[in-house]
Amino acid sequence: MSFLAAFLYYPYYEGFHILTLLANWVKLVCFNFPFAFFSQLFFIQPLVRTCFKAIFRRNGADTETAGA
Repeated sequence: MSFLAAFLYYPYYEGFHILTLLANWVKLVCFNFPFAFFSQLFFIQPLVRTCFKAIFRRNGADTETAGA
């Protein structure tokens, strides 16, 4: 996704060079990584965990009677 952004926002008026594209991509990765990491860690992961617990919850009574 960062590579696509680096390709779309490349300064084409200066001419195209692959090293400039790679440098822009590395710069975008460095800018995006802290936000992506901490949002995943503190917001997205707990939300997804809660949703999966709600969807795939097992009732305690059902598991106890199935084992007996």
